[in-house]
Amino acid sequence: MLIRAFVGVYWGARQDSLECCAKRLKAHFISLSHASDKLSQWMNLGRSSKRNYINIGLDDEIVALLKRGENKGEFDKKAIPELGYRVALWNGRENSFSAQTMVKCGLQAKVAGLSNAASVSISFDEWRSGDFDSERTMEELVSIWDAESGIVRFTMNNSSESDEYIDLDYINYVKDGFKKPKVSGDWEKVKGGWLAKTSIKF
Repeated sequence: MLIRAFVGVYWGARQDSLECCAKRLKAHFISLSHASDKLSQWMNLGRSSKRNYINIGLDDEIVALLKRGENKGEFDKKAIPELGYRVALWNGRENSFSAQTMVKCGLQAKVAGLSNAASVSISFDEWRSGDFDSERTMEELVSIWDAESGIVRFTMNNSSESDEYIDLDYINYVKDGFKKPKVSGDWEKVKGGWLAKTSIKF
């Protein structure tokens, strides 16, 4: 049985500078490391015989990481500041607790299908409730990124012969002042916004 946990937070076009994105990204890494020691080391996506972990404790390294993810023009290769920065990392674990974290920050232009976002996705061979506090992580990421909405999603694959995942649990968050989507659960007022929880029973 394979369980996947996904936590994502989202916000619209906003003029966040490189320095602002770097400060928030450092806090993002700290939050994930507090959620689990298995989320304390990160490397670029892709398989490699070497484990070249990024020193996420260094401010200069975080700035360099963001700059490597700058959107650039197709021909002149010049940075396009209004499209922001993108970071995609892996924690280097290939079995249980393999995780990816992705961030899109500094997107100023309103582009269809794009938004600023920060997320972490984790795969578990076996789930124990103390492994990862998904709701608390979402709350912290909403605060760190000053996000407008957030989601926690748990899915399960019961068969090694199928790629199909079954939905287990959802948590939706919407900040005060933003439209709440239709969900199966009931919306409850929480500090700074609204929360709805949906649990799928078998």
